[in-house]
Amino acid sequence: MREIKLIDIAKIQHWYIEIFSEEDSDYPNYKRIGQFNRHITRVLNSITKDKEEQRKIYDIIVHQSWNMKDRTFKPICDDLRMLGYTIIQGVSENQIYYQKHREQRIAYQKKYTKEHRDIVLKNNRNYKEKHKEKIKEQRKDYYKRNKERLLQKDKEYREKRKQKLYDNPELLEKGE
Repeated sequence: MREIKLIDIAKIQHWYIEIFSEEDSDYPNYKRIGQFNRHITRVLNSITKDKEEQRKIYDIIVHQSWNMKDRTFKPICDDLRMLGYTIIQGVSENQIYYQKHREQRIAYQKKYTKEHRDIVLKNNRNYKEKHKEKIKEQRKDYYKRNKERLLQKDKEYREKRKQKLYDNPELLEKGE
């Protein structure tokens, strides 16, 4: 049995109306129109792979969107049922579960974020205290290994700074 979710029908109809209004404007944005067409194609591909069936479904949705006698989804659904499709609500078990347990999730998230923040802050303080000596040792080792290079860089910086001050005596007057 072939099934179509009612939410898919609503999405296709909404995107069709967006395309129509965009094409009706003075300066249509073809990037948006292309995006809406890709969305419609993606939903139709999830319903069926047959291009002819996709065209029939799309035509029914488009033509019944302009039905001014009955402005509900009933005419669309009736025509799709005549094609052999069954219309389902399209709400999954996961969505129902999340709707039922929304308050519990929000309470858990608030509790989790507060506890997580406290744990992170505590760990940061503990890390700093625990590893203070280790960090000092690492810095000393780095300085010992790179002592000559660091001194050379410092010396070059001082020479450049001195040369800059000699070249620009007004910097001395400003106090830089």
